[in-house]
Amino acid sequence: MSVERLCGEELMEMDDLLFEKDLALEENTEVVEDKPKEEDQQKCPLDPSSPCEKCLAINQTTRRLFGVRDTVVPTCECLDICVQNVRLICTRNFSQTINLGSVMGCRGGTCPLPSSCRVVVLCASEDLLPDCSGVHVNVRAMVVFEDASGNPTCCIILNNIEFDCTSFVRFPSGTTVTGSALRNELKIIDGSCVVVNLTCTLSSDRRTATVSGTIVEKLWKEENLWVEGILPYPHSITVKREFPAPHAIPEC
Repeated sequence: MSVERLCGEELMEMDDLLFEKDLALEENTEVVEDKPKEEDQQKCPLDPSSPCEKCLAINQTTRRLFGVRDTVVPTCECLDICVQNVRLICTRNFSQTINLGSVMGCRGGTCPLPSSCRVVVLCASEDLLPDCSGVHVNVRAMVVFEDASGNPTCCIILNNIEFDCTSFVRFPSGTTVTGSALRNELKIIDGSCVVVNLTCTLSSDRRTATVSGTIVEKLWKEENLWVEGILPYPHSITVKREFPAPHAIPEC
């Protein structure tokens, strides 16, 4: 199909996604009856070559915990789904040390020595650079310090985490995409998401805290894919919702 996207005036011809796996399903499996004293064992024999092997190995007792009816006999099927397929990934490392004796300022008081700390994301956003050479990422977060009972004692806002992603790697090959090749990719990309993977650790004397981890920027495209999987809830109606404000993390 022809597609005109974010950064270009040209029309690009997109081919359907090529599949890496053969979608032909094995036909040599059979259903095995349960033994009376082993009613919680799965009813389907495992085929080591099956792409659904781990899901088929979930026994009857565990399936009940997931709300799967006993009358459902899981089988590996070829499914047609529409999903946000990640094509490109950019990663940045982050580290910031906080001195608890000086962060509050000359008139802000002091922060009691904490027993633990954790990172809370306040907002996150991604924007295309003006020349479409990459993506600007902005993340704001704060550190919550807690006493031995888990009660918050004080909060400190981190410096804005901002960076430009002008070099991505392709998933799953890991090959680098930059320059004009990246601009061409941005013409067909539908959206992005950012993964904030930050943790907080205290020093042995609890007077300094270090926030470290990675920020991962992902570019995705809406794709229609054929995949192999299991339908555990046949004939059901599924309604998807995202958490609304104030629980949703806003854009910066």
